[in-house]
Amino acid sequence: MAKQIIVAHFVSEAQAEAVLTEIRPWLRHRHRIAQFREDLDATVGTVWAIDRAVKNYRAADEALRQLRQPAKQAKTALQAMDESAASPEMVDYTDLPKLDVVRPILVALNKLERALALAPATFSGQQKPAKGPAPRYWYSRFVRDLAKTANELGIEVTTQGDRERDPYAIPFTRFVFAVERLLPSGAESKSLAACAKQIERAIKASAHEIDVERAFIAHARKGERAFKAYAREIGRKIQRNGTS
Repeated sequence: MAKQIIVAHFVSEAQAEAVLTEIRPWLRHRHRIAQFREDLDATVGTVWAIDRAVKNYRAADEALRQLRQPAKQAKTALQAMDESAASPEMVDYTDLPKLDVVRPILVALNKLERALALAPATFSGQQKPAKGPAPRYWYSRFVRDLAKTANELGIEVTTQGDRERDPYAIPFTRFVFAVERLLPSGAESKSLAACAKQIERAIKASAHEIDVERAFIAHARKGERAFKAYAREIGRKIQRNGTS
């Protein structure tokens, strides 16, 4: 039986229309609503997936934190029972330590210990418990995706507004703030001003990430050129040796 493919949509056409209504006075290019909804759906869907994963990580991290110490204590106690079976006073009472039960449990605890060692740091149960809301590491990517969509709509990507009126009530900030309402509960900014500040930080972070990415690519290309030059030199040496 063929597996059923489930396609999840996070943004409805009505929601996409509501976002467009928010920025309609500043639109310079017409945009098909179907394409616009699809673009928003991809951006918003990524955040929903990250939000679900982060919540699962936090829950697993706390659960494993609570599991580690009791498991360690149980292993220590059972090892002591196992070792006590060999003591002189237990010679005539070999059934008392219940080794037929203790040893399988010890094997299971050792397996658990090895399995816990493979847990990634994000939910290993060994990190210091985080306080407050989870950091929005996804926000820079979120703003970059919306900046691309904004460019297609003819909206300038900036957070600089009219200082005498409302410095934050500008098209791009309004656009991002409107899309944030489609995100999981607690992921949206509390105000337009807070959203503008988040955008500014995201733009700076993105610029740094892009610089790092460019430097990495340049380094990789330099290494690739050096390797090709080395390969050509080896080829020439082999050719000379073959003809000499």
